Amino acid sequence: MSNIRRALRYRYEQRYINERLDTSVSEAQIYEYYKSHAESFKTQRALVKARTLNVNKGSSFLASFKKLMCSDNVEDVIEADSLALKGGLKYHDFSFQWMDVLALAASIGVSYNEIKPCKKAAVIQFEDDKKWLLLNMSGKKSSTASSVSVSTLC
Repeated sequence: MSNIRRALRYRYEQRYINERLDTSVSEAQIYEYYKSHAESFKTQRALVKARTLNVNKGSSFLASFKKLMCSDNVEDVIEADSLALKGGLKYHDFSFQWMDVLALAASIGVSYNEIKPCKKAAVIQFEDDKKWLLLNMSGKKSSTASSVSVSTLC
């Protein structure tokens, strides 16, 4: 069979399938599926939304960073982002997506056990000889998907 015939056959098959297949799913259908399969949506570990910032210990911006990282105000988040370009070593904003707390710990170089004890959303600071790591967990979902939002450093 020539390449042209194969391409024509493929296009015909795709058109045939697309005309006969209903792929639209309503919001109500999605909600009903979720309700009837709620157990499938539970996680083993907490999910968090977070912002992380590494700062040199001697940074003149350290006090400002601590204040800004304690805030979930949009203007403060924007200011922290801008200031991080000037005085931060590394800034990551994971606040737009839920992420597994173990993946977060791995991405910032701390152990899961250092983050796990935080029962509530929190701003945590880690310190080593040369730098500070500020971590703002602005939301936290347990395995049963309830959420809280509190700051403990601020």
